[in-house]
Amino acid sequence: MQRVSKYKKRAFLLVGGLLVATTLYLSFLSEAQLLQVANGDKYGHFLAYFVLMLWFGLSYPSILTSAILLSCMGIGIEFLQNLTATRAFESADVVASVLGVLFALVTLMAGLRKIAMLFRGKI
Repeated sequence: MQRVSKYKKRAFLLVGGLLVATTLYLSFLSEAQLLQVANGDKYGHFLAYFVLMLWFGLSYPSILTSAILLSCMGIGIEFLQNLTATRAFESADVVASVLGVLFALVTLMAGLRKIAMLFRGKI
């Protein structure tokens, strides 16, 4: 059994942190700064949380914990947006974020989990 090096773990953590930071940054841009596409922000929420869940699901042993934490992050961001002058809470954004997490969770459980185990040296 091969161990994952501490540098590889740090790289995973760094990239994951950058993904979260990018999601946070984009979540607090004003509506005028976002791409104006009908329901584009919903697609953005779905895609962002799908990618985050895939990343953390492949990087960390507990995909259920990752799913719960990312869903909580999506919900929390919506409440925090209510405190800004440029953004507001939207339940459709929460649904899109949680659906992104759930679709990635299903994808991971459908077989990509084996890739993670291979990458971590457990296969």
